[in-house]
Amino acid sequence: RLAESSPARHAEAISDPVVLFHNRQDAVIPFAQSEAMYAALTNAGSRAKFRTGDGGHGFPSADEADLYGEIADIFRNFLSD
Repeated sequence: RLAESSPARHAEAISDPVVLFHNRQDAVIPFAQSEAMYAALTNAGSRAKFRTGDGGHGFPSADEADLYGEIADIFRNFLSD
């Protein structure tokens, strides 16, 4: 039942752009889940971006300015398409 409710199994119903951020060393949420979601979105023809890092769960506050700048760039690109 849990697998059936996974967003990755319903990616074709997602029409809005999606940005996924996930660190490879995340010990809370398996990185493979984001990989599967990104694959499902791109296979369904959705506009999706996937940004990864090497850290664990969350993003260090020292990296926040860069992260928010990247998010702003991604949204600018989506909005200009």
